[in-house]
Amino acid sequence: MSELDTSTGESSKRAVREEFGDPCSKKQREFKLNDQSTGKIANPDYRQCQYLVVRKNRRCRQRANKDCDYCGEHLLLSNQKDGNHGRIPCPLDPSHSCYAHLLEAHLKKCNARKKPMPDYYVEGINGADSEASTERISVHTVGDEELLSFIERIDGVYRAHVSKPVEYDGCHELILEELEKFKDCAMVNKHLNQQGALLKIMEEKGLLEANQMFVEFGAGRGQLATWVMRSLGDDGVDRSAFVLVDRGSQRYKADNRFVDKWGASIHRIRADIRHLCLERLDPFKKHEGRVVGFCKHLCGVAIDLALRCITGSIGENRLPQALSPCIPGIVMAVCCHHRCEWRWYSGKEWLESLGLTERDFQLMVSIAGWATCGSGCGLNRVPAFGGDDHNYLYYYQQFILETA
Repeated sequence: MSELDTSTGESSKRAVREEFGDPCSKKQREFKLNDQSTGKIANPDYRQCQYLVVRKNRRCRQRANKDCDYCGEHLLLSNQKDGNHGRIPCPLDPSHSCYAHLLEAHLKKCNARKKPMPDYYVEGINGADSEASTERISVHTVGDEELLSFIERIDGVYRAHVSKPVEYDGCHELILEELEKFKDCAMVNKHLNQQGALLKIMEEKGLLEANQMFVEFGAGRGQLATWVMRSLGDDGVDRSAFVLVDRGSQRYKADNRFVDKWGASIHRIRADIRHLCLERLDPFKKHEGRVVGFCKHLCGVAIDLALRCITGSIGENRLPQALSPCIPGIVMAVCCHHRCEWRWYSGKEWLESLGLTERDFQLMVSIAGWATCGSGCGLNRVPAFGGDDHNYLYYYQQFILETA
């Protein structure tokens, strides 16, 4: 019995791999081999690309071009020629290639081509380009003496200038019904409780009114926005506009379930908040600048950009001392304080008035992140702040950042 006839031996499998490559899927395996034990080729015309992918230590699995040993992508890297159809690197993105005689057509559809920007895109309107600090400061990069001094200052700032947070356990009646359905699912319950609390706050503050433009920042799947729609009802939604902003593309969007019903009032925008100009949106003009902004778990610096985006919609690209009458209110559940950045932080002037510098700010965001990591090990080297005092220190940073 020859080596290839041994169907169960490792030597047989190795011989087949060496001769025919290592198929990556059942479909490819069936296409290349009729029987691995014999190595019989199902399609004699099939020729695998001979280019060696060094990173994966195997050959390319694409089909080789006719009369060539390489596929169209790797033909460029070889000395072989594909008749009169030579390939060249794409001028827009040299990481891929195209046929020279089809270059003009390729440039029109290449994903790397510069696409026309929509009207609402204004480069850096909510956060101008500026270099981030090259020096990274954290609890681990400072000495014990500086850290103790910093903690004392933060404790003083918190007690003198920050109001004690109030716990809120309200929930909108619409979501109470949903909570009953998912009472056995902890993860769904957590998100529903958060959405219910935000929706109840909006109701108590009189923000759930028609004839306004509702903007959800970091909308994701749009769950919170759909609850706002349901609270307004058919007539309220028809007389309002809902703008869902996210810089990524999400699957299983909640608002897709209401496209047939309320599609004319729903506007999905895929954009970075830093470049979003609300006053250039058609719904903004239609509703005369009445904007209600809200979000659930918008990370770090995105909160500062969103605040500038809303308050800048009255024509000034800065945060005013008080909200304009055109903005009935803003409801935001913030998170990820460790992702805040000094260059775009909206409370710089207030912190500087208290004697806090950029270095202090970096220490604050470093400590604030530990409120959610559950360890608190970094401050064990500070005897004055052991045990439960860790938790208070984390939240001091968060409340100060939010107050600013």
